[in-house]
Amino acid sequence: MMVGNGCTNWDVDTAPSLPETLYNFQIIPRRILDTYQQNNCTFYGDATYNPDVHNSPLCLKTEAQIQKLIFNLNIYDLYRHTYPTTLLDKSKKLRAEGRLGSTIIDG
Repeated sequence: MMVGNGCTNWDVDTAPSLPETLYNFQIIPRRILDTYQQNNCTFYGDATYNPDVHNSPLCLKTEAQIQKLIFNLNIYDLYRHTYPTTLLDKSKKLRAEGRLGSTIIDG
C-alpha cells in the first residue's frame, strides 16, 4: 500500500471527494453528507485556490461539524493510528497520563 497526498486536481480530489470518503469510512453520518451535497458546499484545502467560493451559513456549520469529527485523524491514511504532531503535544500527553514528571533544582 502506498500512502501520500493523492491530490492531482483541486476540483475532484479535495472538496468533492472528502465528505463522501468520510461517510464511506463511517466517520461522518449520512445527514451531514446529505446537507453538504444538497447545499452545494465547497471547501478546498487551500483558500487561495478558489477565493470566489461563497458558502452559506449552513455550509459553514456543516464543514465545522466535519472538521470536528476528523480533528484527530490522519486524512491521508484513515486506517493508521495518529501520532502527536509535535514533541510538545507528546509531552503534554505524557504529563496528562502521569508518565512524565518535572522538578526544579536550585530555585
